[in-house]
Amino acid sequence: MKVTAWNDAEWVRITGHGLTVRQPFELVDGVWVSSEIPELQMLSLDECETIQEQAAVVTMHEVATFSIEVKDPSGGKALATKAWNRLWDFHLLSLAANAPCFILYNSSEGKGGTVYSVANRNLIVRPLSSSKELTPSALEWAKNHESNFRQLINNEQFSSAMRYFGNAHYLFDLEHRIMLLWAGIEGLLQVEAEHSRRLALYCALLSNGSLEERVELFDMVKKAYSLRSRVVHGAKPSKKKLESGYEDATRLLAELLAKCVELGRVPERAELDRASLSAQIL
Repeated sequence: MKVTAWNDAEWVRITGHGLTVRQPFELVDGVWVSSEIPELQMLSLDECETIQEQAAVVTMHEVATFSIEVKDPSGGKALATKAWNRLWDFHLLSLAANAPCFILYNSSEGKGGTVYSVANRNLIVRPLSSSKELTPSALEWAKNHESNFRQLINNEQFSSAMRYFGNAHYLFDLEHRIMLLWAGIEGLLQVEAEHSRRLALYCALLSNGSLEERVELFDMVKKAYSLRSRVVHGAKPSKKKLESGYEDATRLLAELLAKCVELGRVPERAELDRASLSAQIL
């Protein structure tokens, strides 16, 4: 897992899978999101360090759906470092679209030709069932909240939950994906396992929806968490229920992480408990 660039290179393009974009969009200065995928010719070991990496790039190229281009006239190590630090942008775009995406490989051109390297620790990536479009409003959301996202990366609760979200979709079994996603939700909200009512309440409190929508979300979370508990304890729900549970957990964790980005912080348990007592029955 690395990012490389020639000394005379001015850009690095990092390809991804799972999202699409209609036209180029500048996320921050010198960092563009686009649909452009570098043309891949017959690779040689001069362009990749190992045969394994060469095979991985060829395979990943077939599923690439978008890319992030990082520009820096300094080239070489400075450019590679800047591009490496932009890998988090794939997570930011996931939150903006409320959908998973994968980092694939990167490429850079210089006088010596094109150099490729795998930017994902997984050499084999199974394609997602579908790709989601990054709408103009989603891209604007990412641009407007990029600074908050960068600050939250240093928050252990947030970064752990974000990694759980990113890693869950690589797993082969739906049961394992569900467990990892719910571990992210529990860790982000600081709720210990089996406290489904508190989890559901905190999720509803962080929702931007109406009262009716938050009540519906509260009921959905309790139901989804019940499926998670059955999976953890060895039950075998139907494939349809597992697929639904996976989709619910994916959407929920993405929404919670996005809400934290909008707030610029991860709410503490005491704050959430206090918010839950802000209304009373008369």
